[in-house]
Amino acid sequence: MSRESGHDQFAVFDEIRDEFFDDAMERLRALEFVLDNGSHGRITRSELIGSFRRLALYLRGQAAGFGLNALCAVAHKLDEYLADAPETLPPRIWADLETYIDELSKQIGGRGTEIQPDFSRLPQKLASTLDDVEIRRIEVMLVAPHGAQSHFVERELRQCGYRTSVVPDTVLALSMVVQTKPDLIIISAVMPGLDGIDLA
Repeated sequence: MSRESGHDQFAVFDEIRDEFFDDAMERLRALEFVLDNGSHGRITRSELIGSFRRLALYLRGQAAGFGLNALCAVAHKLDEYLADAPETLPPRIWADLETYIDELSKQIGGRGTEIQPDFSRLPQKLASTLDDVEIRRIEVMLVAPHGAQSHFVERELRQCGYRTSVVPDTVLALSMVVQTKPDLIIISAVMPGLDGIDLA
């Protein structure tokens, strides 16, 4: 490969990444209107949660492709936050979602210069059965495929007051561990592409 073609390759990568940052920021601004409409009862619960989760999944996928690990981790946390949202949304959800918007805006606005988030300050995921449980500042990451087993283990951990995060992909988990620095990691998964190597 010539020096000129190599330079062109990096130029194309930078151009595509810049387009992603511009598009992501536009989507984030649009989400602020969704949040305002939701807080004033102008859209349904499903529309609110669907809009935020779609953005979270979009950002997580794109950020992983561009090596934006902090942005990917924050987007994963936002998706987790809403995954088990109760039918009746608690009053704190509006401030919580604003916190996530602010953090995502900070990451996207850096345009590749990642700012290490304080994950302990991001709101704990919503749930309908933990109103009377005191949430500790202890983060537990469960690396396991989605299913009944991981759901049961996570529920028990949350009943004990731990902040939990479930990561079904072991490759993603390696990046998430570096970013979020959990206090405890529970692993029950197989590394893809590495037959016979079992982490448990």
